[in-house]
Amino acid sequence: MARFFLRQFHADRLAFIGLLTPDLNYDVVVGAGDDDDDDNAPKTGLDGLCRVFLPGKYGELSAEFTTLVHMSSASILMGAGFGAMNQARTAFHNFIENNHATKFPNHLEAKRQLQHRVTLAMGSGALKWGWRIGMFSTIFLTTSTAVAAWRGEDGVLEYVIAGMTAGGLFKVNMGLKGFIAGSLVGAFVGTLTGLFFDGLFWISADCADKEMNILTKSTVKYETLLLAKALMKAHKEQKKK
Repeated sequence: MARFFLRQFHADRLAFIGLLTPDLNYDVVVGAGDDDDDDNAPKTGLDGLCRVFLPGKYGELSAEFTTLVHMSSASILMGAGFGAMNQARTAFHNFIENNHATKFPNHLEAKRQLQHRVTLAMGSGALKWGWRIGMFSTIFLTTSTAVAAWRGEDGVLEYVIAGMTAGGLFKVNMGLKGFIAGSLVGAFVGTLTGLFFDGLFWISADCADKEMNILTKSTVKYETLLLAKALMKAHKEQKKK
């Protein structure tokens, strides 16, 4: 039994501990100059898609893919929360309206049935809206990320294509007319979203440039003042001598 365990055991899986690793060169630091210059160049096409959606040289995930997973998960949770609250409120009002003349054995039984209806409504609402909003957001984010990775730059175009794709696929069950209508609505929403974020990034970059210019000018003035004081002090000491 012990021999079988030792055969199946891989010592390199304990490398995260630090002392239990068979490789003595696992912690060798690789400098920036050891990598090729092509790694820092912007990648487009299939290279850009591989850079975003596949693990890197050391098994790390790209920032774009990590953001995609986080945003998709957040959209599913937001959709589930919205659906649960909406359905729970509807179930509560329906129970109150439909049981005005209902005779319950006691008030505890009425509260129990009300809680049962509301709980079931919350579960069905979370499932109903969670997968819908999550699917739409995931398709939108995946398409926009893929287009941006293929182009090698960010812009409004990927939002338009993502909105068109997500809207069309979301309404494809309604036939060709639904697909076309969903694509047009999605393209319109994607255009507005792209213009909003592009303008937001432009304003943020412009403000950052202005703040950097002000900081640079202030630093230059401060250094000039220090230099002038040092020269005056040296001139006074030379006069005393």
